[in-house]
Amino acid sequence: VFVQDGEGFTNITTLGYGFGIGSVGDANNNEDYFAIHTVNGFHVNRHISLGLGVGVEGYGDYELIPLYADIRVYPALTEWAPFFYGNLGYGLGVLEKNIDGGLMAGIGGGIQRSVNPGLAFVASLGYRFQENTIGTTDLNASYLQLSVGVKF
Repeated sequence: VFVQDGEGFTNITTLGYGFGIGSVGDANNNEDYFAIHTVNGFHVNRHISLGLGVGVEGYGDYELIPLYADIRVYPALTEWAPFFYGNLGYGLGVLEKNIDGGLMAGIGGGIQRSVNPGLAFVASLGYRFQENTIGTTDLNASYLQLSVGVKF
């Protein structure tokens, strides 16, 4: 028996870590972040889920609250089921009045391990893009994001 073997509500809650890659402006992106995210959604069928996500991300000097749409595709539902995801939204800058977030987007893939009909463990690896405005300077950044969590 596999988690979400058909239509219905789903929640995916994860803890993540983003490794800065590439450059930000003229400097290397050595900024990492810790994150907690939750996506509430609906399995349209056994292969596709659509949801809305929210999270909190700590970047050391500032925090962002991403709000986003999430789509997941499950090619086959097995005990160890691979999946692919995409998300698009906006990262809100908080606590610092001179830091605004901006557009955020991510793509990736992972695996879910069904434990029982209502619970699975998930792990994923993906690419994440985040626009940021600090003062009057636009600083767009890329990250390699690793996440682990639960799905029910």
